[in-house]
Amino acid sequence: MSPPSRVLLTSLALFGTGCGPLFFIEAEVEEVCKTERDLTFPAAAPTTVSLQQTLFFPLEDLADALPDGDTEATLRLRRFELTATQGNPDLRGIERAIVSLRKPGQTTLTPLLEYRRPASGTVPQKIAATGIESVDLVDQIREEELELVLDARGSLPPQEWKADFRACAGLKVKVDYLDVVF
Repeated sequence: MSPPSRVLLTSLALFGTGCGPLFFIEAEVEEVCKTERDLTFPAAAPTTVSLQQTLFFPLEDLADALPDGDTEATLRLRRFELTATQGNPDLRGIERAIVSLRKPGQTTLTPLLEYRRPASGTVPQKIAATGIESVDLVDQIREEELELVLDARGSLPPQEWKADFRACAGLKVKVDYLDVVF
């Protein structure tokens, strides 16, 4: 058997095994940030120990750029910041804050980042956390937005206050080359 015939036969055998795409394009967006400005947080009653706030992280620009076909996508929420802008709240009572992803049609949350209060006694004007957790978004990559939920617990400020909520994420996408070309 001639070498070109062997190559052709081997290639056909590989394509026929269903082992997935042999050629793919991989792209990564290092960091995309979304800020919700002047979110209002109500005054907490003395017995209130938690609050929740939702932020919608836009995906439509990314989804519009993707070709039809096999796509793998992972999102890594890199950091979040909650910065007080009005009301001068005492945030040192917030012991813990978690940012989670709520997938469409589900009530369960997938935790992505966590903040724990530092031991210092200073009154912070910002709560921030960084992380490396990745979430498989293959089912959500074509959605217009992702729903992120901030859940803070501890002694909450007794007066109404406002804050900017900023979330930054990295996105990694892998697409079958043949879906892009054809």
